[in-house]
Amino acid sequence: MNLKSVTVVEHDPRWKELFLEEEKQIKDVIFKDYKCKKSNEYDETPSPLLTVNVFHCGSTSVPGLKAKPVIDILLVVNGNISELDEMNERFESSHYQIRGENGIAGRRFFTKRIPNHIWVNMHAFQFDNITDIERHLTFRDYLIAHPIILEQYANLKSELASKFPNSIDDYWEGKNLWIKSHEKKSNYFVLSQNSSTELSSCIFYTDSNTNIIDLSPLKSKGFNSGSYHNNNNNNNNNNNNNNNNNNNNNNNNNNNNNNNNNNNNNNNNNNNNNNNNNNL
Repeated sequence: MNLKSVTVVEHDPRWKELFLEEEKQIKDVIFKDYKCKKSNEYDETPSPLLTVNVFHCGSTSVPGLKAKPVIDILLVVNGNISELDEMNERFESSHYQIRGENGIAGRRFFTKRIPNHIWVNMHAFQFDNITDIERHLTFRDYLIAHPIILEQYANLKSELASKFPNSIDDYWEGKNLWIKSHEKKSNYFVLSQNSSTELSSCIFYTDSNTNIIDLSPLKSKGFNSGSYHNNNNNNNNNNNNNNNNNNNNNNNNNNNNNNNNNNNNNNNNNNNNNNNNNNL
């Protein structure tokens, strides 16, 4: 059993500021020029991979929610996640501890202690790891949109922290049972939205002061949060196809009518000619 103590405190508006400060440091690490190996030579160039998005997730990202003083950060990497490993020394120089996958396949997990007994947990995923990316964002958005459920969750966290002050495992178990009971609801909620701050229409992941990653190519891979919009797009495409078919039918009908009219006119002309010839 993990006997790490559990501390849940009232929401602190400064958590958002701490996230923004950390976001800047992360980008300084990633976007700073570094030496990458190329054809057995070292070329001083910026990283070719790292267009990234940085999101504030976890309980400290939800206004008004009680939380452990841990700033959870989601890093979405638009490239091969293994290339992030080349930056481990640079993250270590920024006081991050490198944790590897830490139990979740495909993840890169980093932790950091900052002043006032606050921890930073950074969860990095490759852009096509849809399940884990959505897991970090949908529940957050669901709580923000449902104040009553947010209050229930806050009360649960306080009760569990009081009941298991020295066992983070028991705290997590009790919390996760409640979360799982709301996971489907949170997924349905996101699917029902035409757009949201970060799970936006068309399936772009966006955030303030970050680059935009277009995840449209993932439609064919079952990108869940985009399925609602994909259905709309399919319906629109079907409607457009139907309209095109109707237009084609109308054109065909018009052409046929015109042809028939022309044929009739020609026949009439022929008849007239024949009559004229007969008269002659």
